Amino acid sequence: MQTKGKGGKAQAAIDFLVSYGITILTVTIAIYIALQLSVFQPQAAPVYCSTAGGFTCKSLLLSQNGVLTISLVQATGSQLNIIGAACASAANSIGNRPAYGNVNVLKYSAAPAYYPDSTIQNGLALYTDNATKIRVYCYGPGGLASGKAGSSFTGYLWLNYTSTGLPSSMRSVIVAASFSGKYS
Repeated sequence: MQTKGKGGKAQAAIDFLVSYGITILTVTIAIYIALQLSVFQPQAAPVYCSTAGGFTCKSLLLSQNGVLTISLVQATGSQLNIIGAACASAANSIGNRPAYGNVNVLKYSAAPAYYPDSTIQNGLALYTDNATKIRVYCYGPGGLASGKAGSSFTGYLWLNYTSTGLPSSMRSVIVAASFSGKYS
């Protein structure tokens, strides 16, 4: 008949330490590898573009100076005349306009500081099933949303437009796209 003495307790303690030590070492290595692969970095956020009904996002590019160039296709069945555009990281408290930047989604002549070029100066037509590029500055709580290459920005694109065949007084302001992009 054997009795467990000091040797048995020491062996149990060593077994315990070795098994937990191996587990802790494995977890530490896994965390190190994840950090090296930038798994926990915001730059690893996926690029996406989700559009409102009737629109499709063909491409988007976000420059380090805050310029969003987005290519939209619309399939509403009529020509849309873009009067104004805005890009911001959040909506206002009501949710119907941008919280920053061109908050009233004004046209180019009323707010040229919000457009990097004059593509919307005289209006911009979006024809059914044709891609149209829109260039607009994006804004966040600190002003113009500029960033380092590879860092991410999540925002929304608002469009102020009329439809061909309807009176010009019948304007719509909608969130045409929500997106996440990386500065390039």
